Amino acid sequence: MIRTSFALILMAAIPMVCATAGEAPAPERKRPVTDRPNLGVQFQTARPGADSESLVVNYVYPGSAAQEMGLQPGDSILEVNGAKVLSQAAFIRDLQLLATGEKLEFMVRRGSGTIQVRGAMGSFQKTRWAFLEHCRKEIIGKRFSAVSELTWPNAINGIEGLKGKVGVLVSIDGCKDCVQGNWKRYCLRWDELQKRKQDWVGMCGIYSDVMAGYQKSLENLRTLLQGNPVQFPVAVVRFPNDRLPLDSFGKEPLIQGHGVAIIDPEGKVLLLQVNGFEPDNPNAEFAKVLEELARKYAPPPAGPGR
Repeated sequence: MIRTSFALILMAAIPMVCATAGEAPAPERKRPVTDRPNLGVQFQTARPGADSESLVVNYVYPGSAAQEMGLQPGDSILEVNGAKVLSQAAFIRDLQLLATGEKLEFMVRRGSGTIQVRGAMGSFQKTRWAFLEHCRKEIIGKRFSAVSELTWPNAINGIEGLKGKVGVLVSIDGCKDCVQGNWKRYCLRWDELQKRKQDWVGMCGIYSDVMAGYQKSLENLRTLLQGNPVQFPVAVVRFPNDRLPLDSFGKEPLIQGHGVAIIDPEGKVLLLQVNGFEPDNPNAEFAKVLEELARKYAPPPAGPGR
């Protein structure tokens, strides 16, 4: 999934097929991409006619080239290698032409002054693993929470409804990869669990698209649900003023990056997968965690004569 608000975090959202407890995980697709150049920043949302604001750094990925250079949330990139930056799209296009290890020099506005920041283009693989490790360290074992507001169009709070159950949280936007990958596949698995009356596990959806804005996201979600009706609550994320909160991506990677999480009956996160930053075999990892939870929380099957 390619989003214009992510500078050179350019990855395809790989569709994931999850096995339910007791089933062998589906074979993992081989990933053709091994590595690529990567800067490792997320910018504030670019708006039409607002290019002057589109190069403000919103988040710096841990372990990235940007972090090593000293870029910080709130920095505004004015020039790269001596050339004035005209727009976010042009900036991303120009950096895509560079190679890993190639030298970079940025002119940056920080506060009321300007500074020069120097370094080298980094590695996507390095950034990927550092980010996943950071997020899991910060989030796994803690209660699921969101920096941004979750609103529930049908007035049913799905997170509250998961109390006392194992919960599967699927976060998407309206892009084809999200819908065809995470959404439809996990919905099918949810339907199978319901047919088997697996009441120990629940599911909740989160629709998050800062590029569309809140009102448009509501419309997009209604359209999505018309073609893909579900029997569980789905939230829409309301970002403050339709902008990502500064330096927030690492605090809510599931919501902003989209992906899947599993929480225990107390609401603590046990598994986190973020699109493009999953481990090499996300299907097997998901199936293993869910199978372990089934052994712990699923009621034993009814014996003969019951």
